[in-house]
Amino acid sequence: MAEWSFRFLHAGDFHLEQPAHGLTDAPDHLRSLLVELPYRAAEKVFDHAIAERVDFVVLTGDLLDVSLAGPHGPRFLAEQCARLAERGAPVYWASSRLDAAERWPHGCRLPENVHRMVRNRAEAHVFERDGRPMAWITLPPHESLERPRLRGVPLEREELRHIVAAHGEYVPFNLDEKVDYWALGGRHARDTVRDADSVAHYAGTTQGRSFAEPGMHGCTLVQVTPLAPPRLSLLPTSALVWHEATIEVDDTTTRERLERLLRERTAALAVTHPERDQYLRWTVHGSGPLLRRLRHGTLAADLLGTLREQFGRTRPAVWTASLRVRAEDVVGATIEEDTLLGAYLRELRGYSWDGERPLDLREYLPEGRAPDPLGDAAWASDEATRGALLAEAAALGVDLLSEAEDLP
Repeated sequence: MAEWSFRFLHAGDFHLEQPAHGLTDAPDHLRSLLVELPYRAAEKVFDHAIAERVDFVVLTGDLLDVSLAGPHGPRFLAEQCARLAERGAPVYWASSRLDAAERWPHGCRLPENVHRMVRNRAEAHVFERDGRPMAWITLPPHESLERPRLRGVPLEREELRHIVAAHGEYVPFNLDEKVDYWALGGRHARDTVRDADSVAHYAGTTQGRSFAEPGMHGCTLVQVTPLAPPRLSLLPTSALVWHEATIEVDDTTTRERLERLLRERTAALAVTHPERDQYLRWTVHGSGPLLRRLRHGTLAADLLGTLREQFGRTRPAVWTASLRVRAEDVVGATIEEDTLLGAYLRELRGYSWDGERPLDLREYLPEGRAPDPLGDAAWASDEATRGALLAEAAALGVDLLSEAEDLP
């Protein structure tokens, strides 16, 4: 029965047109990496496919927006697929609207091992090894789509596995349990939405592009064996790993202890991913005078410089992008003071408690300015934006309206 086992790679959401974003600056030695992130991660997918000697690769859409990626994007994908063609490994590409077949440039031909699977077309691709059918790969089944008859193979043969490649939002009760493996794309976070005899899995994006997509990303190695559900393994592809880290201080925390904690935890991250560059953003929260010192003077800049010098100049690097204080922790008990600052903070609290109270400053802008980016920034369009804006306004009030104090 072992001869009926096979392995394939499931990947998608390359988004080759999207470099890293959301950064105010970057060190010289990491700038080229930040631009090339999606390409380096996508190349790792094909490296893994070759190293693991998989039988085929399933790609589940959003690989690139041709209009934004330029000629380099399609040429890169064609070259990577050609690497698999040399080893006889087919590629089954279920396109999304972003990378639909009709958007592909006519001047860039894909190798013959690439099978484009077009939306709303009932078609089945059969994977064979040594002339023996092993699996059939389709888009989400249509009513008219029936299991293919293959060279006299009986339809009841258990060995012929059904794999569906699909891009979009799917929930378990909408997925046919007769399908052995649902290869899903369209989510950037890796997720197995069903893990039973019939497995449904999002491989996720191959590379995070900002602090909004932290941690390791990758592709999925799927191992199919008789009489067992498919077994999944993460193969990491991230060329750079993003981290959001928090650290707590209190009334007794000294500068020396804070610096030691920052060094220790940054060193631990360097060990966790020793072969990859990492981007780190610290948020300090808690209580005590150290919070004020971090918002004023040179303490935050000094700590940032120390961390960058020790951990950010080597390769691989752990680069600390910022070190900030959580805004709401700066306010503390000041809100109850009978002062101008206390009154200001209580007014902001009223906006926080009353979510229906409008927070819109566009009326104070000159006429004709509201539609531009400044106008968009002058009002809180959703609950999360409103909360963050009020917290920052409160912290700024503490900074500007507090009595001056010595902050060495």
